[in-house]
Amino acid sequence: MVTVFVATSSAVGVYDTTLFSAHAVQHMLLQMAAPVPLGMAAPITLALRALPLPPRKLMLKVVHSRLVRVLTHPLVTFALFVVSPFVLYYSPLYEATLRSDLLHDANHVHFLLIGCLFFWPLLGVDPLPNRMPYIFRFLLFLGLAPMHVLLGIPLMLSSEIIAGEYYRELGRTWGPSLLTDQFIGGGILWIFADVVSVIFLIAFGTQWLRHDRRESRRIDRQLDREHGTSPTMRPWWEQPAAPGGPAGQQETTGGRDPRRAHPGS
Repeated sequence: MVTVFVATSSAVGVYDTTLFSAHAVQHMLLQMAAPVPLGMAAPITLALRALPLPPRKLMLKVVHSRLVRVLTHPLVTFALFVVSPFVLYYSPLYEATLRSDLLHDANHVHFLLIGCLFFWPLLGVDPLPNRMPYIFRFLLFLGLAPMHVLLGIPLMLSSEIIAGEYYRELGRTWGPSLLTDQFIGGGILWIFADVVSVIFLIAFGTQWLRHDRRESRRIDRQLDREHGTSPTMRPWWEQPAAPGGPAGQQETTGGRDPRRAHPGS
């Protein structure tokens, strides 16, 4: 929640409609930085434990509804997460959000919601549908790597100012030029995303390690139930060697050739 506050109520929020670079910082905080600690806090699990029975049943019904299953499907969340910034910055929609307070606030909610929809199923802390094996989650996140490069670098190299008419109407006489400000903002969209990705990978790796440990303990308990807690059969390479045979061969014929055990064989 501190990250959301910084993005919307600090100097970043004050200048988000004046400087493109401030808007880029806000975008990264809401879509990339805030969802990870929010997801690690397991808000759905906390709500299910704290709410009384009727709201809890309603929440479970919503979480397992068809709409939530669709919205949390990995391919859907990946597409929304990747496509949304390109639609925003490379269309007239960005300038429209700068001119309309309603669209501007809706854009903030959109960034945060899309980030949560993408990162929470990957973290796997809360009981959401469409749970994937950790290796698939990792590969899906790796597929995200080129996105911010393709988003940020063209903005850095472009000589055309996005929402240029709006920014020129502001008549800003301080700070970087419009082109320099856009260059800085493009770099933020690129580099900031990489920094947040490292933080996510640390959190993701922690969850993966905890999952493996829980799974190992579960398998150990299952084996104890099936075979007891006494020592089980030793592996074949530790079995005593039978006379005249390879290691691990049980002595069943007294060292004689079994083909001679029966006359006429």
